[in-house]
Amino acid sequence: MASKASILLILMGHLLVAQTFAQTNFDRNQSQNNSRQLSPSFSYMDRFSGKLFQKIAKPNQGNVVISPFSLHALLGMILAASSGETLRELKQVGEFGKNHTDVALDFQRLIKFKDHLQGVELTTAMRVYYNQRLGGINTRFEEFAKTYYTAGTEPVDMDNGGVTATKINAWVANSTRNKIKNLISSKSITSDVQAILVNAVYFKGRWEKDFSTSATRPAKFRLTDGRTSQVAMMYSKNVYGFADLPELNATALELAYKDSETSMLILLPNRHDGLADLEQKLALPEFDLNRIAPRLRRQKVEVGLPKFRIEFEQDLIKPLKELGLRQMFTQSSQVINLLNQPVRVDQIKQKAYIDVGEGGTEAAAASYVRVKRRMRSDDPIFVANRPFVFAIRTPSSVLFVGHVEDPGLKHQIRKMASKATIVLLLTGHLLVAHTFAQQQDNTWQTRTVNVQRDRGLRTQPGNSNWGQQANQQPPNNVQEVPLNQQATTTPPPNRPPPSYSYMDRFSAKLFQKIVRQPWQGNIVFSPFSVHALLGMIYAASSGDTMREVQQVGEFGESQMDVAQDFERLYKFKDHLQGADLTMALRVFYNQRLSGINPSYDAFAKFYYDAGTEPVNMDNGQDTSSLINAWVADRTHNKIQNLVRANDINSQMQALLVNAAYFKGRWENEFSTRNTQPAEFSHTDGTVSQVAMMFNDDVFGLADLPELNATALELSYKNSATSMLILLPNRINGLADLEQKLAQPQFDLNQLAHRLRRQRVAVGLPKFRIQFNQDMTEPLKDLGLRQMFTPNSQVNKLLDEPVRVDKILQKAYIDVDESGTEAPPSDAGSLPVRSPDFVVDRPFVFAIRAPSSVLLVGHVEKPLPMTARIDPAIAYYGQ
Repeated sequence: MASKASILLILMGHLLVAQTFAQTNFDRNQSQNNSRQLSPSFSYMDRFSGKLFQKIAKPNQGNVVISPFSLHALLGMILAASSGETLRELKQVGEFGKNHTDVALDFQRLIKFKDHLQGVELTTAMRVYYNQRLGGINTRFEEFAKTYYTAGTEPVDMDNGGVTATKINAWVANSTRNKIKNLISSKSITSDVQAILVNAVYFKGRWEKDFSTSATRPAKFRLTDGRTSQVAMMYSKNVYGFADLPELNATALELAYKDSETSMLILLPNRHDGLADLEQKLALPEFDLNRIAPRLRRQKVEVGLPKFRIEFEQDLIKPLKELGLRQMFTQSSQVINLLNQPVRVDQIKQKAYIDVGEGGTEAAAASYVRVKRRMRSDDPIFVANRPFVFAIRTPSSVLFVGHVEDPGLKHQIRKMASKATIVLLLTGHLLVAHTFAQQQDNTWQTRTVNVQRDRGLRTQPGNSNWGQQANQQPPNNVQEVPLNQQATTTPPPNRPPPSYSYMDRFSAKLFQKIVRQPWQGNIVFSPFSVHALLGMIYAASSGDTMREVQQVGEFGESQMDVAQDFERLYKFKDHLQGADLTMALRVFYNQRLSGINPSYDAFAKFYYDAGTEPVNMDNGQDTSSLINAWVADRTHNKIQNLVRANDINSQMQALLVNAAYFKGRWENEFSTRNTQPAEFSHTDGTVSQVAMMFNDDVFGLADLPELNATALELSYKNSATSMLILLPNRINGLADLEQKLAQPQFDLNQLAHRLRRQRVAVGLPKFRIQFNQDMTEPLKDLGLRQMFTPNSQVNKLLDEPVRVDKILQKAYIDVDESGTEAPPSDAGSLPVRSPDFVVDRPFVFAIRAPSSVLLVGHVEKPLPMTARIDPAIAYYGQ
């Protein structure tokens, strides 16, 4: 992560759908192209913003953010394509007092204005998608849109709503740095849709005067109904623009963005219940937000501003109809110059996003002495203020393992539900199999597998009968048979077998190979995910490939025993009450080149609960979208874009994908009230400030002299899962610890017997890691080589032998307090030497350029202090 803190992320996607209908008075002569000088006044844009905002911002609606600029720009484009009554209504509602070319010139200058901003990133993009079958775009309008609005055009297949929606959403996500997703659904696109006009705006800036994260603390925020809530309040004493606005019964503060002409304007009602009255006055014709600027006086102000994040979606047709824009939504619409046939507007939707935080370099840390005064001096102290190893484990398996060298956290609010999310652990895992020529016999292809009630899975000579049986009978037969040919008894699924030590040995070996890669920083990956896929490959292999997989995976001789172990672990998750653990595997195979081996299909479904699906490998874009959508759905949208379109080609035979999602709550929660800045010592001797969580409660603790480390176990609530943390006794002891963990005699799960439940004063930094890893090289280093070559003997997966081409993994972890909010503590009032501006009640905000309001909204409920830190938002360079 870069060292610069990102202060504000403003992102919006905007959609307008036009549908065809019959109309006779078609006129193409509206488009003009003159270059008359633009009036310096853009006040009509403010008037439109005020009117629209009043219609959308209803009392008790919650937080709101919209982009009037985005909607206004699209209406400006429609203005140029309209005539008659539709044109008149657009002029009235849009406050367009000029002809459409002058309006276009105004937006052209505003769009080009972004090119002169040095300190902020402002991206505005528009695109017209038109039906490639029903009608073409009006060539004059196409030229007009490109010249004045920098709007691209693209023909699309409206008969295929899924593909077209994916294309549009990908463009919007790319234009908004992935902050606006799924703007349009496939159901919104039908064969009679003629055009979809899309606008995307992205804004990212840094405060001219940073807020120090060390000054952020809990404070009371008064709601409109008189209640109070605890929020994360940022404080700063510096020079800002400040003005009293008696006509609005409010106060104004302007927070400028660094090295640019943009700023955030905040209007704070003088009364805690004054928000509705303020917004009503803002909609009056005589009021102009940009006219406040000359009244702002630069002076030293003590400011308290809560962090807030808003995601807001709005159907804009009803507000526009209320403003008087009606005809273009009917069959009588006179939008006649957009396409080569008249259209009506069917949908106008907007998604907007804003995130506000300190945006400053971390200030000097609070003394750790202050922390110690909170703790019992006679209790053991465990403060993770230096690099450490962590693992997420069940009683018999390590789900996730990693290390933290730099928590890298500067407080940044994330929108959350009323219950704090404690830890989100997600991994997507991909294995790509390529076809190749091989002359060896496929022994699995020439055998069938019968599933029998008393004998389990067995192979018998045969050819095609098993495939028929597999397709017809497995759901009933497979679920009831004993899983082991030796007729061992399956333990209850909520009590996994006591010894899966081979899984720990594999985890340690793989972990050591990964941490030795030539990068530095935080690491997290899921050995369980890799191991499960290797277990599936083990069952599909023979010869040297099977021997290598067996040796590297620490598997026993029986492929069936390995499959049983993973089956039991998969069933174990069904008995976790307090944690959400989702594990899913899927085999995507080439629908053209070959089919999946039916015996392997039944095997994978029964033991690994792995679904199968044929896909079109000739279309990398569609197939990657399909796979990524499946992974995102299984991981609650935390793992996205696992596979790229160019990772897929027509020669591929199969992609094996594994997705794991874990979400739990601490058994002993950390109070957000106790989280504060603290020092964290790095391996190289440097020290940084991190957000340290503190708790004095009962935890599992053990001294590990053989590792020169200490172990702490933090259990998750109402489940058998926990996080194990290993803290080296020396600041630079991480590498030595990880080397010892890879020794064959060491088993992470054996530590459980040495942990003693006792009261411990714990200090643990918040941390979040996103980590991508190509597992191919680490596995080769461990001795798994043949299956990556044309000599691979993975010959039972498909109806022809395959080699493994790639094994990729994405993993994600987020750790924070997950505590019920502690009793509110008063943050104290600010001194009165300077004007006070403590935003402790609902307020209006606007993001503005010198002549246009980019975004405007209000905040009724800022995010509580229980919200998570998000370094991906808090920093540039992501």
